[in-house]
Amino acid sequence: MNTQAFIDQLLDLAHRAGFQAAEAYLTHGDAFEATVHQGQINTYDVSSRLGLGFRGLYQGRMGYASTQVLDEQAAGQLVEGAMTNARLMESGEEESLYPGGDSYPQVEGLNPALEQVSAGTKLAKVLALEKAALALDPRVDQLSDCGLFTSRGGRRMVNTLGLDVAHESNSCGMYLSAVARQGDKSSAATKFRLGMDFEALNVEELAREAVEEAVAGLEGGPIPSGSYPVALRNDVAAEILAAFTGAFSADAAQKGLSLLKGREGEMIAAPCLTLMDDPLLAGGLASTPFDGEGVAHFANAVIREGRLNTLLHNRKTARKQGCATTGNAARGSYSGSVQVGPTNFFFAPGPGDRQALLAQMDRGLLITQVQGLHSGANPVTGDFSLGARGFRVEKGKTAEPVSGITVAGNFFHMLKSTCLAAEDLYFGTSSIGSPTLWVGELKVAGT
Repeated sequence: MNTQAFIDQLLDLAHRAGFQAAEAYLTHGDAFEATVHQGQINTYDVSSRLGLGFRGLYQGRMGYASTQVLDEQAAGQLVEGAMTNARLMESGEEESLYPGGDSYPQVEGLNPALEQVSAGTKLAKVLALEKAALALDPRVDQLSDCGLFTSRGGRRMVNTLGLDVAHESNSCGMYLSAVARQGDKSSAATKFRLGMDFEALNVEELAREAVEEAVAGLEGGPIPSGSYPVALRNDVAAEILAAFTGAFSADAAQKGLSLLKGREGEMIAAPCLTLMDDPLLAGGLASTPFDGEGVAHFANAVIREGRLNTLLHNRKTARKQGCATTGNAARGSYSGSVQVGPTNFFFAPGPGDRQALLAQMDRGLLITQVQGLHSGANPVTGDFSLGARGFRVEKGKTAEPVSGITVAGNFFHMLKSTCLAAEDLYFGTSSIGSPTLWVGELKVAGT
């Protein structure tokens, strides 16, 4: 049974079963990934996925069910499953379906050239990446990980209220983990590249960055404990923002899990900071014309020049708060329920490059790697204590490497103490990004 026939049958069955409204959420995709080790293809995986989530309003409550099989039997099972699920739902958490908007933005998610790249070309590039990395420095004689991937996916939402929207996108990326050794010391560094342009995946650049950072880790040592001016390199700043993204969720705030509850309109950050959620960002990994409920997407300044404008809302949290949705309904997968989540979420870039930022900071630390975000960061209180390494900054320039230190602070305090953002906006392994930030002073535990 083709997808259109299945959706038609499913929604018809739901109507006849007594659902006041029903919706089908279809996702599909194809993926390629290969890793290499010592000049040989280590793993090679080509996969396809398809799944359909069904939700419907039954007796005033929303029920969910999902399947990976699209046949007549599955349609009946989805309807029965959603009915059972709806009966078990507690009252007071009522959701509703969205009938669709009048218009949707145009978002270019597909790069046709990426679809034409052959498997042989992909394998040649990942083999070249390993070769380039191992040729740079004799202290790097092993890569713990070296791979390349491409993917294409799409989603479609159709409901009985008139909504029918769809979007497709593709992306590519490569990654490298270099391990440097000297005597009894070892140091590792991992680098990623993600995007939509296969030709823009620069093998030499990625290899050099990973190897240089791994080697620098061999040479660094701890520094005396104290408070230091700190700049977070763009990738590190993005990782820390990702750890505290939940604080900007209206759902978390309404559950008492965010210190930003009720603070819309307040200055919560330094005037140099603007935090964007932009689902229309050109080339963004999370760029789509609509959210997980089918609401048309638009760009939002969550923080503008230090002031908290809004938290991130879906339709349910917006209804609770008496405001409009920000188009941040999120679904982790076809089988997941509607939650709240960011799209392309990033601190806006500032006026100068990283070197200009360090020149203004004059002295302190540039942090280039942190560890322990899962265990060392409290997303509710904002407190963090993280293993770190980087470089001393003296007279506005990077000096000797630093390693074996711990940096500690509070995310919300850091927002207020940030002095400057550079222009080097970077998205690492996700759609959460940042430029390099001079975040004032942080406590450093060293010797």
